[in-house]
Amino acid sequence: MRHATAPRAIQVPAALAGHADGNSTTPALVILIAAAFALGACGTQAPRSESDTSAPLTPAPASLPPADLASSEASTTADVEPLPALTCGEAKAARYMGQAETPALHETVSRAVGHAKIRWVHPGDAVTQDYAPGRLNVILDETGRISAVRCG
Repeated sequence: MRHATAPRAIQVPAALAGHADGNSTTPALVILIAAAFALGACGTQAPRSESDTSAPLTPAPASLPPADLASSEASTTADVEPLPALTCGEAKAARYMGQAETPALHETVSRAVGHAKIRWVHPGDAVTQDYAPGRLNVILDETGRISAVRCG
């Protein structure tokens, strides 16, 4: 036979114990208790009655593709080509790789890609790390020749 034990008292930190006016219920303690109840309710679902015919409370799993898609017609990672860099003109600017930077080349590249949002990056230049998909970065080597082009 078990003996009933009295519930143990909760130790409240001095900072939450009360105000100097003798009020033992502080706003912080009330908020703490309310938050505990709110978080405890997050993981529970209301019980369903047997007569409840509504939709299930949990979402259905995503449907799987038909079995025939798993055949040899399905593409593999080897078949997938990277998306073309259509937004900044990287592919069009690649033909100028190795050419020396000149004002005329600036105009030529701008006309080739169809916009003037081009950042010419020289060795040692400080550049921002923001990514702008429509901007073309033309990277120059120590000799002033184009060594890379990429969007961003």
